[in-house]
Amino acid sequence: TIQLSISKFTTRFNIEKDNEKINYMYKRAIRKMLILGAFSFCAFLLISPLLIKFFHVSESSFLKEYSPFFITSLFFVSALLLPIPRGILQGLQRFLPFGTNLLLEGLIKIGLGVLLLVLGFGLEGALFTFFASYIITYFVAGYSLKDIKKLKPKKFDTKILYSYSYPVIITLTILTAMYTIDMILIKNFLSPENAGFYAALSTLG
Repeated sequence: TIQLSISKFTTRFNIEKDNEKINYMYKRAIRKMLILGAFSFCAFLLISPLLIKFFHVSESSFLKEYSPFFITSLFFVSALLLPIPRGILQGLQRFLPFGTNLLLEGLIKIGLGVLLLVLGFGLEGALFTFFASYIITYFVAGYSLKDIKKLKPKKFDTKILYSYSYPVIITLTILTAMYTIDMILIKNFLSPENAGFYAALSTLG
């Protein structure tokens, strides 16, 4: 949803030959997403004890119990940042760096994921792979926009951006929740084995 909004206004500013506004939007969006990411990071860590009880997590050590939630908190931050440079690449129709970025994300997930699982990192390794793939491709996408970032930012009323973004975010969040709420609930009510079977069938079906 962030990527869609950023892409829409990037296209608009690019058509108007006003790329300085793109740089302003980029920097302002990064700043806001960092603040939101920090809030999400702290909030998720604060509720992690409740999630541990809800999901019946039982590990031998405190570190083992909380490490998946800590890595997931980091992932939230990277997931908020990555769509910004990608949305700009998409809006500028720079499809080669955009497509390469998507490919790089997939290669990191497969390569690093397999490596960490083979080394025995288990769930933590799988979660870290997602975080690593997002944060690495975020910096790569940002490097692809170095010409835009050199421009002097030109201010504009960002209310037009948020007035478009918020309804889209709310709508897609509700739709996503409707499709995923069952996956969250079964982890609490079913055994790990049956929850795994349900998840597999839900994905295939």
